[in-house]
Amino acid sequence: STAQMAAFLPGREDAPSAIAERRERAVILADLMSQLAPDHREVLMLRNLQGLAFQEVAERMDRSVPAAKMLWVRAIKHLRERYMRQDPI
Repeated sequence: STAQMAAFLPGREDAPSAIAERRERAVILADLMSQLAPDHREVLMLRNLQGLAFQEVAERMDRSVPAAKMLWVRAIKHLRERYMRQDPI
């Protein structure tokens, strides 16, 4: 069937151009993260890259859970603003 054949063919997300684009975005994101304030960088690393719950993020950062959540929201906002100022890929 068509579905079985499609399973053996490389998907668009596996195309060399898609892989290169993901790598380029990862480099841009890493550069933008390095420009953030240290506490913003830390909260994003703990929450988004390590996948920790806000309770654990708060404990590791010695903050209350609401404070950790607000810090995360602000960090996302600053990262998004910096990303939007970048040239399109």
